[in-house]
Amino acid sequence: MSFGQASDEVFLRRAIQLARAARERGDNPFGAVIVGERSERGNIVIEVKDAAVSSGDPTAHAETEAVRKLAKEFRVSYDDASKYTIYISTERTLCRLAVSAPRLNVDSRGLLGFGSRTIEIVGPLLEDEGLDVHTGYWEMK
Repeated sequence: MSFGQASDEVFLRRAIQLARAARERGDNPFGAVIVGERSERGNIVIEVKDAAVSSGDPTAHAETEAVRKLAKEFRVSYDDASKYTIYISTERTLCRLAVSAPRLNVDSRGLLGFGSRTIEIVGPLLEDEGLDVHTGYWEMK
């Protein structure tokens, strides 16, 4: 896998924008986008904000909901999931489980390929931007 392209930063910035929007509405500051097949890297197919607080569902993390939405809206099978890449505003160790099951490629800077493929971790990337959305948030909790 080869990552670190300018488009990766665009997608990661979008995930950070979604995290900021989640925080502004009272949810935890996490966002995720899923991009279509690698041959179509510019194609964002899913955008999700964390909804664990507003929905009352503690499993409604951005990355978990993104995977659910991908499976439901695009009927992505277990094997087809590897054609997509998920960009997560901030890496959460436990939520790697949500994206590893369908073998998605994960970019939280981060950037992981799961299943039988080699795992490649790249980053952190945009560390200051990713941290900024969390500044002061967790102290309020």
